[in-house]
Parts: sequence; C-alpha cells; structure tokens
Amino acid sequence: MTARGLGARLEQSLVPHAVGTPVRARLKNIPCPVDRGKVLRREECVPDIARSAVAGGARTLWRQMGLRSLKADRIATGAGLDSVRDRCLRIEAGRMSPR
Repeated sequence: MTARGLGARLEQSLVPHAVGTPVRARLKNIPCPVDRGKVLRREECVPDIARSAVAGGARTLWRQMGLRSLKADRIATGAGLDSVRDRCLRIEAGRMSPR
C-alpha cells in the first residue's frame, strides 16, 4: 500500500526512502494526515489493509486494477471512507485532466 499524505509514503519495503519521500511500514507510523491509501497488494490482503486505512484515518481507499474486494469496500465505506476499486490512478487522473 502506498499512502499519500504530506510527504510520507507507506510501503512494505527494505529501503528507507522511495521517490524522495520516507517509507513507513505501517499507516499508523505516518506522522501526518493521510489523504489516500493506494493498494498494490494481493487480493487476500486487501481487507486487512482497509482496516488499517480506517484505523489510520485515511480518507480514501484506492485499489489498483484487478483488486475488487467487496469486503474491503464494505469496511472502508462503513467507516466513512471513499472507496475506489479496480481503477488505475494514473489512467483516471488522465481522464480528469483538461486537454
């Protein structure tokens, strides 16, 4: 999962920084509000990630293409998060940008 906040990135990674931002192993370790949690993990991991996003105060749970967990969707939306499934953030951003 990557989490978009104010200069923090959450990943299961062995490196301390990625793309110029600190890497955190858990959402709760990010010292700032998290706007969007983007999930890039196996489908069976997604409900636990949704619970982590809820507990960590994320506002949106975004699951990349191929991730369609309805259970994760119920967890996220039940806690008031926006929930997006089976969508590529880059593709969607391109569709919304003016030409």
